[in-house]
Amino acid sequence: MNKRVKEVIVLIQNNQIVYADTNLNTFFKVMKALEPTTPSKETLRKKLYGKSRFYFFTNELGTPFQICRYENPNYVGLKK
Repeated sequence: MNKRVKEVIVLIQNNQIVYADTNLNTFFKVMKALEPTTPSKETLRKKLYGKSRFYFFTNELGTPFQICRYENPNYVGLKK
């Protein structure tokens, strides 16, 4: 992974990656467009940035979704 990427947030549906982003705000906006029954941004932040780093939910039709946050262990930040 690129050393300047701090983390990647991934949406998995039926064991396939549907969407990935490096920013929670952008990820949430796209998630809301893809799946209107997405949990709130505060819920995602609490679950993904807590101990577990993943969150499971199902939509109204029963389709399972998994959201995972992967941290880059080689992250060095932006150099000035």
